[in-house]
Amino acid sequence: MIRTLKTYSFFAIILLLQACSGGSGGNSSGDNGISDIKIYNSNSPFAAVLSDCAKADTPSNSCTLETLPLIGQETNTPTIDDIMERVTVSHEWMGLRFEQLLGQLPSEVLPLFKAVTAIVIDADIRPSYYDTIAAAIYLDPSYLWLSVAEKRTINLKEDYRSNFDDPLAFRSFSRYVQNGDYAYDYWSLTDESTRNISDIKLSASRVLLHELAHANDFMPPGSYINLDSNQSVYHAIGAISNDWISSRLYALNPLQSSTMFSLADVMYRGYTPTQADLQISASQVGEAFETDGASDDYGYTTQYEDIAMLFESSMMKYLYDVDHEIGFVTTLPYDGWCYDYQIRWGAIGRIGDLNVKDRAQLISSEISTDMNLSAFFDTLEDVTGTSGNWCTPAQRSSVSALSTKKKHLRREDFHRPYL
Repeated sequence: MIRTLKTYSFFAIILLLQACSGGSGGNSSGDNGISDIKIYNSNSPFAAVLSDCAKADTPSNSCTLETLPLIGQETNTPTIDDIMERVTVSHEWMGLRFEQLLGQLPSEVLPLFKAVTAIVIDADIRPSYYDTIAAAIYLDPSYLWLSVAEKRTINLKEDYRSNFDDPLAFRSFSRYVQNGDYAYDYWSLTDESTRNISDIKLSASRVLLHELAHANDFMPPGSYINLDSNQSVYHAIGAISNDWISSRLYALNPLQSSTMFSLADVMYRGYTPTQADLQISASQVGEAFETDGASDDYGYTTQYEDIAMLFESSMMKYLYDVDHEIGFVTTLPYDGWCYDYQIRWGAIGRIGDLNVKDRAQLISSEISTDMNLSAFFDTLEDVTGTSGNWCTPAQRSSVSALSTKKKHLRREDFHRPYL
């Protein structure tokens, strides 16, 4: 999600959500504790300015494009070295792991970094977000650690949105699946487990693709050529608001469900639920969601989250052949067993639904101009409905069911890992 882009009538910009530590409506600014960040590559040509520019928290101290240009203003084919010149961290290992991760990613991901000025990784960032004031992405290092010593440096604070949906009579779950099972493992920050670089690739890719979608929404490919280097990056983004990809999508094919917009305000922005919100069941939520064009209900928070979810789901399928699953389930305490949660409406591969596919193809093609995605979208399988419980959903017979072992619900299944 985008952390900040405040309303200025000069640009006619919509108020975006801000990352915060709590509060009604999710629009009070909070401190993610990045005051301790430092440049990872001391030989970077931007070493003298990068950390200060990445810390910018108001439009008035947003750095100019002359001081810190977008990566895409410097090169049309960014390499890992180009990207690492823009990395700031709170702990040295975070930069090392991020560089290793970049080496594991498909080559199609690297051009997406052209739309950012900086990448910030800090022990206190939770969840990950994109910020228009710096045109930077801010990453939660829980997706990068490999050793016990590394994860012990990460702040264990909860996502501030964790209890927003408590009053509701349903829960929204999501995950990525492959061959009928979780596409990647969940790893605790508090035990003695370790992992290798291949273990983090999919979960970190999900977050990266989401935040890079935001960056490319506000600075679409091809928009860097005519930017005024004397402008701050914040004002440069506002100056091309008519070209934002999400704005073009909403002019052509916006989401429609008033029910889902209202519920998303409660679940992800902390709004007080209406009586209708409180009374709606999981199956009724599914009925409202099914006929609209979102890939995930998180897309109803803003138009920007809509395209980030569409792009994330599409690219995870395109690059890794993993499917996004969403389900609306009966309500139980968060620490319940996964088989206690009954799916009242669920779907795997929502981007295969015609209403969703048309929207996903439009924005994905505009963000990833270097990819030819026509064949990919033309051959997508149709969406598959699911029922049963969250451990063993009833799926198409060609794939195995998830493990029937008694196990706790994964916290990541009901928390979106980004703002």
